[in-house]
Amino acid sequence: MNSIVAEVFSPGEHLREELEARGWTAAEFADMIDSSCKQVDGLLNGKAALTTPMAATIANTLGSSAQLWLNLEIEYRRSLAEPSRELE
Repeated sequence: MNSIVAEVFSPGEHLREELEARGWTAAEFADMIDSSCKQVDGLLNGKAALTTPMAATIANTLGSSAQLWLNLEIEYRRSLAEPSRELE
């Protein structure tokens, strides 16, 4: 049986697309959410884990839900922990 493996992206990649669509820089977004550029850069690069409070802050700023961002984080971290599977 053939299986299809979906590519999973970090929440930071989704956040980067949101920022680009809105014409915001990472530094501007960091100011908006009262965070450091280093923390935002960590999220954008998938190196920092997205916390529940940060998910809520991002959601409030972007007009989305914290659950959306937490789901992205969970799936991304789960995909990192899974061994690679090759398509049959």
